[in-house]
Amino acid sequence: MTDCFQPVEKVHKVTYHTLQAFNKMKKPYLIITKSDLIATDEYLKVLDKDLAHIQITLTTTDDLLASKYE
Repeated sequence: MTDCFQPVEKVHKVTYHTLQAFNKMKKPYLIITKSDLIATDEYLKVLDKDLAHIQITLTTTDDLLASKYE
């Protein structure tokens, strides 16, 4: 498994085009990422709320903040 929002995604948009294909085929999908690229307007528009399932990893050195999210 790999994060599909690698820096090269900004150039080649492989994930973006794959999401378009999944939407066209009405196939549900799961994205697990640490990248904030998924939160850009371009990607928010292509994510289908009925098909997309998103898991985001949050990393922090603040123990209090971490405990709130866990």
